[in-house]
Amino acid sequence: MSSPPILAPSSLAAIHCALAAVLASLSTNSTLNSPLQSAAQHQKVHSVIFQTKFTPPLRSPEVSLRYSPDGNYLVLQDPTGVIVLQTNPLRILIHISTENVYPVEFSSDSQSLVLVARGLSYAKWRLPDGERIASGDLPSRGDCADGRTSPGGEFFACLKPDLHFVLFDLSSGKSIFEESAAPAPPTGPGGLRSSYPVNVFYFASLDFESAFPGPFGLIRTNEPRPNSNRLLYNSSIHFSPDAKMLLARWQKNFFAVDIVARKSFEPPGAIQKLIAGAVALQTSDRVIAVENAKGYPGEQATVVSLKNADVLANLPFSARRLEMATNPRFVLSYNVSPDGPSAAAFDLDQSRPLETPPALALDIHRDELAVYTQNGSIALYRIGERNLLANLPLPLPSLPLLRSASVTPNLDKLAFSVDGVGAIFDVAAGQRVTTLAKFSAVNFLGQHDASLLFPRFYEELAHISLVDVSRGNVSPSWEVGKEEQLRSGGFVLLHYSPLKGMGIGPGDMPEPGMEPPYALRARDPGTGKELWNREFKDNPPTPFADPQGERLVLGWKAKSSEAKSGASRNPRTREILKNSKLTDRDSFFEVLDARSGNSVGGVLVMAGSGAASFDAAFSAGDTLILQKDGSRVSLYSLRDGQLKTRLVGFRPSVSKESNLLALDLGEGRLGIFDLSTGTKLDEQIFPEALAYTHFSADGKRLFVLTEHQSAVILEVSNVRNAPAPVPQTPENKN
Repeated sequence: MSSPPILAPSSLAAIHCALAAVLASLSTNSTLNSPLQSAAQHQKVHSVIFQTKFTPPLRSPEVSLRYSPDGNYLVLQDPTGVIVLQTNPLRILIHISTENVYPVEFSSDSQSLVLVARGLSYAKWRLPDGERIASGDLPSRGDCADGRTSPGGEFFACLKPDLHFVLFDLSSGKSIFEESAAPAPPTGPGGLRSSYPVNVFYFASLDFESAFPGPFGLIRTNEPRPNSNRLLYNSSIHFSPDAKMLLARWQKNFFAVDIVARKSFEPPGAIQKLIAGAVALQTSDRVIAVENAKGYPGEQATVVSLKNADVLANLPFSARRLEMATNPRFVLSYNVSPDGPSAAAFDLDQSRPLETPPALALDIHRDELAVYTQNGSIALYRIGERNLLANLPLPLPSLPLLRSASVTPNLDKLAFSVDGVGAIFDVAAGQRVTTLAKFSAVNFLGQHDASLLFPRFYEELAHISLVDVSRGNVSPSWEVGKEEQLRSGGFVLLHYSPLKGMGIGPGDMPEPGMEPPYALRARDPGTGKELWNREFKDNPPTPFADPQGERLVLGWKAKSSEAKSGASRNPRTREILKNSKLTDRDSFFEVLDARSGNSVGGVLVMAGSGAASFDAAFSAGDTLILQKDGSRVSLYSLRDGQLKTRLVGFRPSVSKESNLLALDLGEGRLGIFDLSTGTKLDEQIFPEALAYTHFSADGKRLFVLTEHQSAVILEVSNVRNAPAPVPQTPENKN
């Protein structure tokens, strides 16, 4: 079957107008996109040495595919957006580019699509024309630690970081049920509950786990924080298909809510043991669960009564994640193996697996099977038949946030990973060399080998493997300890570990917003050999890593003795610190060489709310680069400690050899700046958004990866000699 147009020009304008306003109210980063828009964008790219498009491109396996209740529509959602398709004929109706939303749901009458954003704004769109018919903001402060929209789109369940559970009615935008899910106070003598408040504190991770500079380690909080690395479908809130029952889990706390009666109850203990693993509510009174044995799914699933924990059936399949199919006769199972992620279906009536093609996601409506394949196509089948009903290749989605990335010094090999998968590419050939599991750090050890850090996966410990970047062969190198936390630090791996026995008593506890005492070690990526080791017991700093660079930055409280000690190594910085009226909000950033641990210099920053309030701090040459609020970039001189300039942009990369800064200015615009002064030397406009930039070892070339996996190498050695061209934009075209 040939692919129909993505959107006819006449319908594109109507849908854009109807949905752009909705998305703007949901998130400033949300836009409506289609392949037609990419071709229409203005571009002005020059000094191109080489360009290619990677084949095959890397697609995130973190996807979901769902039928509407009447089977007339499908919705495919990945970390970067939502595609709504009509099933007969199979074609795309709407493509929404947005990252910060919970899984979308169809209304129970299949006439609309319901979306809730991470910021708790919501919208309802009529199908198939995409007209907005409802929108608003849920009356709630802060984000949800976990959230989920019910099947039919009538309710939204939110579990707050303080373990307060709220159920919203999306038709009115009001709360209809609230209850604390926090554990009860401990009992005293005679079984009486303690009347004294329980002093509870938490340690939240600062690590956003990305390919870009950022803080890492732990910080003390008075309440748990939402996980910044939440996967799209990694929710512990489960609705029954009829949205009459809800089952939720938070750490070791379990509770269920009878939505019709607006009443909660504690599930039987036998069920609580089961729902530590994969769970799906088959009906409002039946749970399908795969027991979690030491972090691994068991060999079978069990159907259990939610009311009395009676075992109703044993099913011969295993899963990391479960979902009920649109046809409740089937349950969908999602697994991860050495061959990669996969989806399958199990027939509950016949108690046997359903034969399905290889799939990343699938769903079943009546006797029709929809499959999302590894190569990015939607295929429709009739159950029991091998012949295709329809097949539609989908446009390549934008790259989600890169979890790790690096390029060889001469820019001929690229390795990067996203949630669920990673790959190494031969840049010159434009070809994928090998596909790998998601890795969280990559270091090229030479032209032929790379060291990859594979993060902990359930009970499988984090480990380092060596990869032949030409052939893709993988061999083990060294293991990471169970409690170790490693972060890519450019030339090294940074090992962070809280000091044992510190901070356990009330008098030893750090203040909220402060780091606990910890030890920091630098390790060689190839061998694991320790290069240096430091302990921070008093006034511990916030550490900042730079996966692209060769330096580490420590952010100290400016009033601390440790900051004064760091500043004493530079006469100018020492005088600045000595003569300044410091407050508790001021920070001193000390720059260290990552391989030796030796101090390079430091800067006093009298802005922000402490070091942990900055998104990134990294350094190259004589410059310290700070990033705050996502896009505010400040350049400070290590020579005199002065602020040189402020810029606005994203994902900066730097070269000490050429003293250049590359900055994503948004909408495909790339700015090249002098690293010392912040003077703009060049600006180029690409036909699509940028995902990653990296300078060559000599700083004379710049590698650019776009959101649809085109690779471009630019010549930047003469950027200071040539007059900076004015990019052609719609505003200055005439």
